[in-house]
Amino acid sequence: MSSIPSLSISTGMMDYVLRKTAHVFVYFILSFLAYKTFDDFLYSICFCIIFALSDEYHQTFVEGRSGVFTDVLYDTAGVYAFVGFNNLITKKQ
Repeated sequence: MSSIPSLSISTGMMDYVLRKTAHVFVYFILSFLAYKTFDDFLYSICFCIIFALSDEYHQTFVEGRSGVFTDVLYDTAGVYAFVGFNNLITKKQ
């Protein structure tokens, strides 16, 4: 009888994927709220990216945390995901 190989994902990898997905999701929501506030995509995008940069910089002062530029990239991905999603929705209407 042949055995089916199991797909095992380490806990560390699952934690990493969950944390990076959270970055994207939170900045997707922040972009939505910023767009509702500013009613302008350019201001919303700039606000969110500057906020992401300042958040990572702030983390360099917190014990046990570190500011990582790749997190800013994940945050920016969430911002652009909202822009793309919003453009897709508004074109269908």
